Amino acid sequence: MKKLHFILFTCCVIIAACNDKIDNKASQKRILIRISLDKFKQKLDTNKFILIDVKTKKEHEKEYIPGSRLIDFYGNDFKSNLNSLDKKKKYLIYCHKGARSSLALRLMNMLEFKEVYELKGGISSWKSAGFKVVTGES
Repeated sequence: MKKLHFILFTCCVIIAACNDKIDNKASQKRILIRISLDKFKQKLDTNKFILIDVKTKKEHEKEYIPGSRLIDFYGNDFKSNLNSLDKKKKYLIYCHKGARSSLALRLMNMLEFKEVYELKGGISSWKSAGFKVVTGES
């Protein structure tokens, strides 16, 4: 009888532990993906996202999407700047053509951001579609 109680107790502990892990994963759902220009624009137009430009300061001064905040990918403090952001907020990120923002997206995933969308093709695709950019000449 003691053996049966021990087995039942052990099974209950294992089931409880498994349920905790499942519940934690469900409550920590995260979305970090590259999206098309149209989807990016739709999300930006909701005003529910923080827009981040990961180009260099010089590139940003030359041109950027209105409302974007610069976090220089090549800056010594890039990782710490990302890490200081509120990971529960929603972000849109872009660079010139998509290489740096793709790496930034990976880093933001490792830093456990909840929701981040990367612009496929970067600001180059944005400009090609005729959307507004702020330029150094503006």
